[in-house]
Amino acid sequence: MSSLTKQQQTTLIYIIGVVLLLGLSGAMLYNLNSSRAAVTKQRQDVEAKEAQARRVEPPTLEEQNKWSEQEAQLNNVWLPEQAIPQLFEDVTRIATETGIQRLGMNTEEISIDPVKASSGEDAKVVAVGIKHYLAVTMKFQGQYTDIALFLGNVAKLGRPIEYHVLNMKRNAPLVEVQLVMNVYKREPA
Repeated sequence: MSSLTKQQQTTLIYIIGVVLLLGLSGAMLYNLNSSRAAVTKQRQDVEAKEAQARRVEPPTLEEQNKWSEQEAQLNNVWLPEQAIPQLFEDVTRIATETGIQRLGMNTEEISIDPVKASSGEDAKVVAVGIKHYLAVTMKFQGQYTDIALFLGNVAKLGRPIEYHVLNMKRNAPLVEVQLVMNVYKREPA
């Protein structure tokens, strides 16, 4: 560059500057065009969702009343906190009546954060408005027929109970059972 005159050096610097500016403007135009395509796609998505929202009809009064009835039915079925001791008494009574031996029960209060409902089971429970339930682990022994009768009678209690885990192990002459059932409770008011 020292062999060039001062005027040639200045011209060369201007030419390099113009080339760099042209390259920069080309990159900016490319970025603008790609952003425009993304904005156009987002605009189309928004317009499609708005059109879909315009087609949605609000629920009729009849549908709202039906939903209210169903919600009231669920609230009547869910177990209130005060009824839990009665549930355990009923389970113990059924165990005695059906010939179940060595019944032991442990309970654990389970809380589900609706935002973090990780498993599909938790999501189903949260979807119907339950955020807390009682996991009851029972261990007992009995004959196969007595166990079937016991499980059937507990399920008929009219309570929101779900058998979650059932492990059976033959230990002559009886069968040892470990059962985890979820008892769904009414949310405190």
